[in-house]
Amino acid sequence: MAKKLVVLNSVGNNANLSTIPNGTKDQLVVSDGNGGISFATVSFPSFINFGYSGSVSSQTSQLSALIEGSSNGLGLRVPFACTVTNLSAQFDCSANDGSIGLSAVLYKNNVTTNQNVTVTVASTGDIGGSYQLNTPISFNANDTLNIKFFHDRGGTTTSNHVFTVRIVMTIG
Repeated sequence: MAKKLVVLNSVGNNANLSTIPNGTKDQLVVSDGNGGISFATVSFPSFINFGYSGSVSSQTSQLSALIEGSSNGLGLRVPFACTVTNLSAQFDCSANDGSIGLSAVLYKNNVTTNQNVTVTVASTGDIGGSYQLNTPISFNANDTLNIKFFHDRGGTTTSNHVFTVRIVMTIG
């Protein structure tokens, strides 16, 4: 059964009386910009930041934290289904003895997804990079999401690491 949506103008008169088809559970009402309205499934991007302020100068894998000092080994437990689409890394390099790579790896339920952003570190300074995942990674409610990072060899010192994960939530 079709529903009627009444839109009131600023003086309270019925400015528009539209008939729209039934949507499905959790869909939103959207406008086409020309006076037409319908139900739709809508995606919303959001960003999660992980960080590690300490200095790293070895190949040992480091666990980043959502809030400095609060790393629990599993990262964030997502409260809703979402999809990870992008990763980025930003950090300071204070010592460098040649070109190395710093890789930030996305983990799901404490298992690598084999999706990572690798930034070439060829000099000192503020360095970063971003990566769009070839295959977005889906997470269900209660899955855990984390970032672990490492240098591909020793001889370089990095600090003040910030990793951003772009997630997309779909409503409808």
